Amino acid sequence: MMRRALMAVLLCAAAPAHAQVAASPPAGQSAAIDPARLAAGRELIAVVMPAEQRDKMIDGMLTAMLGNLVMGALKGNGGEAALEQSPSARRVFTDFITHARELALSDVRAAMPELVEAYARAYARMFSVDEMNQIRSFYQTPAGMKFAVRGATLLRDPDVAAWQQAVAAKEGAREKGEMQKFMADLQAAFEKDGVKHVS
Repeated sequence: MMRRALMAVLLCAAAPAHAQVAASPPAGQSAAIDPARLAAGRELIAVVMPAEQRDKMIDGMLTAMLGNLVMGALKGNGGEAALEQSPSARRVFTDFITHARELALSDVRAAMPELVEAYARAYARMFSVDEMNQIRSFYQTPAGMKFAVRGATLLRDPDVAAWQQAVAAKEGAREKGEMQKFMADLQAAFEKDGVKHVS
């Protein structure tokens, strides 16, 4: 769950709401980008995701995402009721989530320079210099700035949070059975080939 949340934050952190960034070529095969377009892409990402607000945006986004995923997963597998009955277990669980969130934030922040550059290059491939200038002009308006900054808080919106929790609950409800089936199938495969597997 933590890896899934971290990946989602990395992918959507710099993307405006409802935007889709074009797929990049495979690693090591990045096509040459016109320097003027790359410069415009870097200018655009600096406005879309202002450097001085990145940590706050990522913090809010990751906190909301983890909260939604955890709540949904607990509801899906009955863990919420169990934690209600054990204050000690709830404290252990809360400490784990807090620690996991800090680790994830540290990872995201460490990876942020590469993500920002990747988005600048993606924008440069997707848009012309003129288009990027137009987009940047919008983001420099009060409405555009609000769109950029508040877009990172969408995961806290009640409707979005409810959707994410429902998805996580569904995954949590079937995860135990799926894992049990996987482990049984894996064990059977080892036994079929005469391999002694120590779990």
